[in-house]
Amino acid sequence: MAALRSTCCKAWRAPGRGLHQVWTGRRAFASVNDKAPSVSVPEKSDVVIIGGGVVGCSAAYHIRKRLPDCSVLLLEQGTLGCGTTWHAAGLVGLMRSSKSETLLSGVYGARLYQELEELTGLSSGFKRCGSLSLARNTERLEMLRRTAARARSYGLEASEVSVADANDLCGGLLSKDPDRFVGAISLPGDGAIDASNVCALLAAAARKFQASIFERVTVTGIEQRAGGVDGFNISTDQGDVHAKTVINCSGQWARKLGHMSGVDIPLHSCEHYYAYSRPGSMNVPSSFPVLRDPDGWLYFREWSGGLLAGCFEPNPKPCFPRGQVPHKFEFSLLDNDWDHFLPYFEDACATFPDLENAEVDLLNGPESFTMDNAYLMGEVPGLRNYFVAAGMNSSGIASAGGVGFHLAEWLAEGLPAKHVWSVDIRRVHSFQSNQRYVQARACESLGDHYRMIAPKRELTKARGLRRSPLFDVLEAEGARFGQKAGWERPNYFSTAEHSAHEDPFLGPGLQPETWGEAAWMGPAAAEHLACRSSAALFDMSSFAKLLVVGDDAAEVLSQTCANEIRGRAGFSTYTQLLNARGGIEADVTVRELAPDRWLVLTATDKGVRDKSWIEAASEGQRVQLIDVTPMYSVLALMGPYSPQILARASGLGDEKEAATLLAGWKSNEARELDLGFTRVTAIRTSYVGEAAGWELHMGADMAPPPHAKVE
Repeated sequence: MAALRSTCCKAWRAPGRGLHQVWTGRRAFASVNDKAPSVSVPEKSDVVIIGGGVVGCSAAYHIRKRLPDCSVLLLEQGTLGCGTTWHAAGLVGLMRSSKSETLLSGVYGARLYQELEELTGLSSGFKRCGSLSLARNTERLEMLRRTAARARSYGLEASEVSVADANDLCGGLLSKDPDRFVGAISLPGDGAIDASNVCALLAAAARKFQASIFERVTVTGIEQRAGGVDGFNISTDQGDVHAKTVINCSGQWARKLGHMSGVDIPLHSCEHYYAYSRPGSMNVPSSFPVLRDPDGWLYFREWSGGLLAGCFEPNPKPCFPRGQVPHKFEFSLLDNDWDHFLPYFEDACATFPDLENAEVDLLNGPESFTMDNAYLMGEVPGLRNYFVAAGMNSSGIASAGGVGFHLAEWLAEGLPAKHVWSVDIRRVHSFQSNQRYVQARACESLGDHYRMIAPKRELTKARGLRRSPLFDVLEAEGARFGQKAGWERPNYFSTAEHSAHEDPFLGPGLQPETWGEAAWMGPAAAEHLACRSSAALFDMSSFAKLLVVGDDAAEVLSQTCANEIRGRAGFSTYTQLLNARGGIEADVTVRELAPDRWLVLTATDKGVRDKSWIEAASEGQRVQLIDVTPMYSVLALMGPYSPQILARASGLGDEKEAATLLAGWKSNEARELDLGFTRVTAIRTSYVGEAAGWELHMGADMAPPPHAKVE
């Protein structure tokens, strides 16, 4: 290994020439940093895309193809693909977190690259070599089997294969240690591609559809007009341009660019390592599949007749202090740290023994990651016509085709072709743009690529940020917390786990490592039984709460809600918010507080998105939306004994009075109710199938007394 260190990374900067080259085993990239000849950008364009990586080029192509009458201008501060695209490993996996994303991103993207070869006459370097995922233990194999089952449900070909068959697919190069692996799954539809070729391919396709692409143009400012309704004035070092729509595809620079318009784009760059054998030092067949060895945090692919070995390690290194990516970081890399990568490389050599005797080089390139391992896409909240597609979490090459398609459809129809909530930037809350938060979560996201994600596993970093007024009370009772949109909510109660693990966010039930019986299952089963047989009290204070006020508030809500909400004073209405296609945008309850003031309750993690959607739907009307989530607490009393409990807590002592209370209280009716020395709004409703149940709404400062009274 000592000799290996001395020969690693043939990367250099030629003195005095401003030239940076990196040998990648496929081609040499060169970028001269001297200022390019002056060019003049057009004075206006319908759409301006900022960032000429693979995502920006895909957006330019798809928008011009979908909207031929829409002018598209792409601006790149360096040269196309000079950011993170050029050093991408080029893995093209079809599986995504949902069926719609799998079909429109993974499957579509792989097909697109092949179609564009015919359109442009250029090669993408795509080869459908398939992929293998190996398991070193039975728990991992169980996870892979579930992955294969899910893939088949999405219409993909996936099957379990023996270790011997996996070795045959790898040309007999796998470790001969009989105890190293216990099984594998195969996805024949996956493949690999040359990242730089993809960018050139998409750019050529965009130009064929008359998109304008300008390199060496730096955006220096973006001025929004009327909140984006009247477009944007974009200042560059080559002139100014007015755009009706801006799409921020600037990769790891997206956060900095967003700040020019007051837009928060929470992503952070981390170091990403892979080593590759030099030509002639290994003999790897071109049919070699993309191979993942997640128990070693490793991935492999064939690379110029040799092998590329990279990792998504559990202890990644963030880069660029305070998230400030250097302006001039074109075709550039970070300093190598063999001490960091060496343990993973040694494990890679154990998986493929021939790698140990090969001459290899190490590449350390920055890639941007988000707080939840899902990229950021869509129109940003609070600013019309400003779109984002960034934070790709090392999936840019595989996802770029689908992202471009979604953006084009979004611009053409006003909404994407399918729901893409998991990647919608409107899932982001303002606190999640905190730099330390983003950095901590980005590092955890990188490790989550290959971490064992058993059911109900909770994240471990940046916890305890949003707490209900009842947090301390619930923790003392043994609550073990999971988080949603930063809110800490009890997943289950366990006094034994509380005693063994003082931290309420960590423990065997919160970070399970099994697909069998986990530590959370026993307590959760007991709580379910209690709710069915007697009663349970839930703290639902994390519900997002939107106050809709104004002379047109009732009209706007009536137009957007599937159910009629007017004429129901004193009642809460459960309904959906519908888009122009009749599709469901949100699942909410609506209650009239006054003719011009309405309260909307929605899911904990949908508050930003739903607020933004209603604001867009009410554009030009006399309506204002205010997020009042922290102002109110909500308790949910559910189960067959809930009438008796509520009657006793409100001063009605006997069974007869409880029965009277239940009989006269209509479903979804809201009443003011005294509990001890406090007053709450009690709404008869149930989440658990019983006829009886109540939501209790109160000011957040008054939550502990009613909780104690009902409990």
